[in-house]
Amino acid sequence: MVVEKAASYVLEIHQASTGNLISILNQAYRINYSRAINEPALLNFNLPADDGKKSDLNLANEIWLRDYRTGTVLQKFRLDKVKDIR
Repeated sequence: MVVEKAASYVLEIHQASTGNLISILNQAYRINYSRAINEPALLNFNLPADDGKKSDLNLANEIWLRDYRTGTVLQKFRLDKVKDIR
């Protein structure tokens, strides 16, 4: 399994049906991306509770993990669960 600290990555929210950019989660932190053979890739990150863009995180949208240095989209994700940690 490969686990990467995604410090040089950007999280983008896109419409799943069209691929149109909705927002960029520029306040996301503790971004971790992991992938293993024959397993789905996993993305975990934290977002401040008062971030207005959290409403864009819903089942109709995708989260795109983009490498900031190259501009390449590494993986596209669908929301699985949300935890409120306070």
